[in-house]
Amino acid sequence: MSSAGRNSHFERPDPIAAGRIAMALLLGGGGLLFLLHGRGHFARLGLPDAGRVGLSVAEILAALLFVFRRTAPLGAIALLLVLAWAAGLHFAIHEPAGSLYLYMAIVAVLAHAEDLAAAARRARRSG
Repeated sequence: MSSAGRNSHFERPDPIAAGRIAMALLLGGGGLLFLLHGRGHFARLGLPDAGRVGLSVAEILAALLFVFRRTAPLGAIALLLVLAWAAGLHFAIHEPAGSLYLYMAIVAVLAHAEDLAAAARRARRSG
């Protein structure tokens, strides 16, 4: 069989989907770690454990929604809300939150990446 025949079913990987999956694994995994191991940190800060559990579960669910193309817009909104809440908490307790802002920017770009790519393709065709 020729190499062309073997690769005829190969499709180019979707970098936008790969980015969404990577961010979902990073943020959902972080939410899971916080759910499993963050109790002591919240207790030292005098914060209710229900807040940690709620934030963690919301982050995990939002990350799952972000993976799938059909639910990615809802997942992006939910992730941005969770990350904004977490950044506000970090600000209030004087902890660094720079990575949270970076994650928010990446989620926002990935949420609009398909629209941006389509616009770029249209511009290339017309110009």
